[in-house]
Amino acid sequence: MRREDFDESMRDVESGLYEAPTAVRLEDGRWCLFLDYYGVPGAGQGYVPFVADSLKSGRFVRSDEAFSFPYGFKHGTILPITMEEYERMKAFDWTHQGYW
Repeated sequence: MRREDFDESMRDVESGLYEAPTAVRLEDGRWCLFLDYYGVPGAGQGYVPFVADSLKSGRFVRSDEAFSFPYGFKHGTILPITMEEYERMKAFDWTHQGYW
């Protein structure tokens, strides 16, 4: 990937309003770059997904409609887990752990 290609694809991303990037390869082979969009009033939006067909192309397109997760997540990471681990976390009562 040429840096110029990436710079061109990020041209619409306003400087200083995004931070904490994290990238992951999607199951279909494309790449997703999550950026924390804090440039909105209030608590901020949280992560916004940008998708590229390949890293070599360097062309990431904002793709909010392709993802469903609650806004407000910030400075996280992506960790692959098994379905069993996912179900255990969903079933756990987090209210008594000081998180809510």
